[in-house]
Amino acid sequence: MLADSKKRVEYSFATEAAGQRWIDEQLARRAEGLEPEKPANRGVAPLRAVGPDGEPLPLPRFADLARAWHREWYEEMHNAGPDRSVEAWRDIELHLLPNFAYLLDTDLETGRAMVKDWLRTMSGRKALSDDSAFRPGRKRYARETAGGFLWLLRSMLAFGRTLGFDIPPYAEGKGIHALHPVGRPKRRKAPLVSVATTAEIAGQLHVIHQLVLWLLRLCGLRISESYGLLVGDFFCDAEGDGFLLAAAQGGRTFRQRTDADEVEVTSRKEAGKTDSAYRLIALPRPLTALISTVIEIFHSDAEGRIDTSARLIPPIRAKDGGQVGFRNALRVAAASLGQSAVEDTFIAPHDLRKSFATDLAWSAEVSGLVARRAMGHRVGSDVFDLVYTLDSRLKEHLAPVARQVEREIETAGLTTLMVPTVRRPAYGNVPDPEHLAVIDVELASIGWQIRDRAGLLGVRDVAGLLHMDLGATRRLFPSKIPGVKVGGEWRCREADALAFAERLAGCRMLVDVATAGCVDYHTAYRTMKRLGIDPKTDDHSRTLMLLSDDAALILAELDRLDRLRARSVKVAQAAAMLRTSESMVHYWARAGRLAYDAESDGSGSKFVTRISIESKRADRLGRGRPRVLLADFLAATGFSESQVAALVAARLLVRARRDGLTPESVYSWAAGHRPDLLASPLLYLRGFDHPPTAARDAACLDSHGRLTIVDAPSLQ
Repeated sequence: MLADSKKRVEYSFATEAAGQRWIDEQLARRAEGLEPEKPANRGVAPLRAVGPDGEPLPLPRFADLARAWHREWYEEMHNAGPDRSVEAWRDIELHLLPNFAYLLDTDLETGRAMVKDWLRTMSGRKALSDDSAFRPGRKRYARETAGGFLWLLRSMLAFGRTLGFDIPPYAEGKGIHALHPVGRPKRRKAPLVSVATTAEIAGQLHVIHQLVLWLLRLCGLRISESYGLLVGDFFCDAEGDGFLLAAAQGGRTFRQRTDADEVEVTSRKEAGKTDSAYRLIALPRPLTALISTVIEIFHSDAEGRIDTSARLIPPIRAKDGGQVGFRNALRVAAASLGQSAVEDTFIAPHDLRKSFATDLAWSAEVSGLVARRAMGHRVGSDVFDLVYTLDSRLKEHLAPVARQVEREIETAGLTTLMVPTVRRPAYGNVPDPEHLAVIDVELASIGWQIRDRAGLLGVRDVAGLLHMDLGATRRLFPSKIPGVKVGGEWRCREADALAFAERLAGCRMLVDVATAGCVDYHTAYRTMKRLGIDPKTDDHSRTLMLLSDDAALILAELDRLDRLRARSVKVAQAAAMLRTSESMVHYWARAGRLAYDAESDGSGSKFVTRISIESKRADRLGRGRPRVLLADFLAATGFSESQVAALVAARLLVRARRDGLTPESVYSWAAGHRPDLLASPLLYLRGFDHPPTAARDAACLDSHGRLTIVDAPSLQ
């Protein structure tokens, strides 16, 4: 009703009728064309425990006591700001006045029982008193919230006793306290959001929300402090290091008291959350570059003049908001990544600030005083409590924080914080359409905002371009190849994929070598170290890079080990196959009954050839008489058992004990009908020297330990 409709002033009246009477009077003045008048007498009359005649007054109504306490505590003595004053009175009206209207009329025992029943029902438990009017509701309040209501009640009762009223201590004592709610976890576990995860989330946000995201994660700012920054609060020194001055709050509506003791509503608060929240922040260089780009695109006119009074975070739909939109966008972006990317799909802006504090707490180069001051916490009367001036001493103390954050960015494999995105802000009339067109062109030219989704490459396209495995290519997004998720699949610009391919020219990543060799990364790494190969580290991806010749050496070594394990086994496995001890295996090998392999793996262990193990098994099963197993003969020739039976009936083959054939009959039959089998390991048996000894190298055993022949010719 005031002339300036943007201002909102709140008043309280002694009774509802008095408030309605004032409204009627002001409506009559407006009808006459006059401005409304402010109430002459705000609030209610002060409570007094003693009347004019010196006689004690009866106990006041609980509502009158609540209004008197609220007026003195918040309005007269300013024990908290106007925002807290409104919140406190709302809690009083919703939770105290309806439940304790007749509390002051009860005795101590009845009143304490009433308070205890009230606290129990707020946590979802039943009241203890049989005749209690309190019942557990659907909503169960957290212990901290119910404790705040209890503090309000205790403060009011103490205020009444201060005035001289005989009010029993209904809620005093350590035994009266709030309870944890039934069926709810005691406290939400905040996820630790790494810089790499933050980059993935940034790919799901538009450019303005990306700026807010990095300010919270890399500077430890509160969300109100981020929206309170002006362009003039950012500056660079002669060496190119950037700094921010956190001195205000914004992004939502705030209630402030004027010098005239009136309450006005504003969208910017020229003060921090606490006295120590005013601080200077040293920025990592990638964040300095991002902020400089934002100022150049959003806050500079055609002549290059910069509006230093504008909010650093560009407004989207309104100049006085932004927090709610960012919170919703952050929740949606984090949920779109799924449980594999973040610990919990619900990420609050304050979790980013906690993650920044965690990085500083575990850094050996950042002292505890500097870490607390960087967070905006009080640290005593150290140099950080002095007046902020950008001299060499102050910068020397602030620099370790920025350098630590830069290391976190490098560890995540990021060279820029401007993560390409296809999401666009839903602008209102801020900025104007002409400036908006310029912004779109400039964002697209630097690759921060992608306009054409169809021109992006998918993971399969990038894998073909880089000649890499699909899984290894997918792991490159978005830390090594800037990309965005479209329809649940990573996509990137062709220029970004080609830029990464240029860094791989003549080199291969160790992780790709491991994939090509069908081994895990640690096996490939140990093989590289054993061969004495010294890799280089890619400055962008922080991964090990190998020259093509070195990669070929590793793959050749891995192939040699595969062939070694195909033809030979370690002594322990040989003992298990022969059902004996390892010492006996060594004894047989020294006696010539088993054959050591001339090669070994990186451990240097002895290997025993599979063919000698099979020969030993045959000797033990046939009591020294050589034989060809029927299964081996069938595998080598491709015959069926009925065909073998026909050859035996024709006396071309001779049966041996335990489902076998005599090697002499097999050799004579092969010499006349299948000479190609003479050079195979089929007839290489101990005590039978007709086949050439070189055939042992082509032999191997199948999964059942039987001798098999590679590329055995089929029956003609």
